[in-house]
Amino acid sequence: MKYLFEEVKVHRVQANLDARNLASQRLCERIGMRKEAHFKQDYWSKGEWTDSIVYGMLAEDLESRGG
Repeated sequence: MKYLFEEVKVHRVQANLDARNLASQRLCERIGMRKEAHFKQDYWSKGEWTDSIVYGMLAEDLESRGG
């Protein structure tokens, strides 16, 4: 994340996840991303409707964590 914000100069990083993917949720939280949305049955995956979750982080979020 530090590389993306400081070197590449992106403003925002976003992850869109299948809500069943708990490992990816834990990873997003561990690196400081915040859960911004949970959409109910909005994505067709593997033969069924599933929920999706959006995590996001702004450059200023990294700075406020001591970067």
